[in-house]
Amino acid sequence: KETFYRPELTPEELSERVEKLHSETITSIEFLYSISAKVKTVRHPLSLNILGQQFLKWNLLDEAISEFELAIQYDAHYGKSYLNLGEAYFRRGGLKEAVEILEKGVKILPGYADIWQKLGKVYLKSNRHKEAIQAFHRALKINPSYDEAHFFMALCLIEILVLGIQQKGLPTGEECKKQAREYLGRAAALSPRFQTPEFEEAMRKFHQGRVEQALELLHRIEKQLPEVINLDFHDAFYLGLLYGERGRNTKAVKEYISKLEELVKKHPDFPDVRNMLGIGYLCLLYTSPSPRD
Repeated sequence: KETFYRPELTPEELSERVEKLHSETITSIEFLYSISAKVKTVRHPLSLNILGQQFLKWNLLDEAISEFELAIQYDAHYGKSYLNLGEAYFRRGGLKEAVEILEKGVKILPGYADIWQKLGKVYLKSNRHKEAIQAFHRALKINPSYDEAHFFMALCLIEILVLGIQQKGLPTGEECKKQAREYLGRAAALSPRFQTPEFEEAMRKFHQGRVEQALELLHRIEKQLPEVINLDFHDAFYLGLLYGERGRNTKAVKEYISKLEELVKKHPDFPDVRNMLGIGYLCLLYTSPSPRD
């Protein structure tokens, strides 16, 4: 969780906020551990994956990996768990394990663009640039508007230029620059995430031939890249509703609906958010007191 420091806060107010945040964090993590056994007994891949995502959010990697592995064990075609398990292995420093699970994922689900994209990123971190380009190509073949795949393809090509990598099947020299320029432009055209002053500066440096400086900026952007949409609150509500008491009161449901209504305004073309909102309204019907009460 994040809390915003304001200079006008007194030391006592700041201390209270920090203490409250600390208490809320402990409560959230304790809740995850308390329901973990319940979730395992129902053998429900969706719940296991969501619980794993919450563990991953708190950087509890071993716990997250356990949940994702179980989800795959119960449903070998559950794509999100391959994606998340690859991420958890990667964060733990297990590049080899991440590659293995993601390669398994794309064999079972070859039409899942997000797994190809994640595999390309792990290949890139493993200095396997040729395989990374092939993975990004597959992601873009499935989803030509995949902004992040365009960004990482450009990043990969610029690394090839800076490192002077020469390998059969890889573009070199002016052709590599041309392709990198095109992918950068597509990323910027597709998403506001790549329309920031820092991204514009990286493109400017690249066009000026200051390729190493452009690469340094792009790596910084990569580390700070925001999610397209953050649904942590949905995961917490889902687990509380099914396995705890947190989501089973009118106040919690109304807060959940309010957050979803704000997301719908920002992302009107996201069907998953609208579906969640519909479920939220149904939950409100069941948790609100009847007129006779």
